[in-house]
Amino acid sequence: MDWHKVVNERGPIRFVVPVLVLDELDEKRYTGSQQVRKAARTALAPINERLADLESAGYAQLSGEVTLEFLLAGGNNLRGNADSDILDQAEFLQHVARRDVTVATGDHGMRARAVTRKLKVATMPSGLARNMDEAKGEVHNS
Repeated sequence: MDWHKVVNERGPIRFVVPVLVLDELDEKRYTGSQQVRKAARTALAPINERLADLESAGYAQLSGEVTLEFLLAGGNNLRGNADSDILDQAEFLQHVARRDVTVATGDHGMRARAVTRKLKVATMPSGLARNMDEAKGEVHNS
């Protein structure tokens, strides 16, 4: 996956996955259609491959200048709408990091909500696009 191309940015990229997204993916591994379960397992595979680094260093190298990490913030303020909760976390990350945050999504509703909140949006590549509620992700440009 060429995340530089997805977010149309150069330089280091921090791919930040909110724990809320991990929870959704974990749930979908066991529920829903066979297609949804397979998509959730496929989305979790790169994370599983890097668990040792994520647990020991707090981040993992995906490729070149792209790292993967989790966002644990915002767990107490969840409102029950996954899109809104994820965007709240993106806004929190943008505020704390004082840098632009790009929300990568294939979901039109998420895209519209992100734009109204003045967050940058990247279209998830078709092979990873959210389909039948599989997943969403956030990318933070360093």
